[in-house]
Amino acid sequence: MTGTTGDMWSGWYVDTREGEPSYGCLGQWSVDGGDEPYPAVAGWPLADWLGEIAAALEEGRCLHRPDGADDTHDWPVLTGREGLTRVGPRDPRLFPEGMIKLDGPR
Repeated sequence: MTGTTGDMWSGWYVDTREGEPSYGCLGQWSVDGGDEPYPAVAGWPLADWLGEIAAALEEGRCLHRPDGADDTHDWPVLTGREGLTRVGPRDPRLFPEGMIKLDGPR
């Protein structure tokens, strides 16, 4: 997954190097900054990250990272056009309660 922030290319990856402590965990990379596990110290197993996204969507909140910190800069949301995406807490697409209204079963 890739994206740009300003003029900097960055993205996410899943470490597939068997035998490494970060095997199966998320990582972040950027052209200027190299790559590192996400969160920076231990990484986040992909299955656990997906489970946390599902919980955050149901509860209308930001992600709770495995290191105990809240990822308040990016909230997972579902939209009619983009599907699963992330928005910042000040994004105009958010309702004042901090979530996008989902019209469907929970």
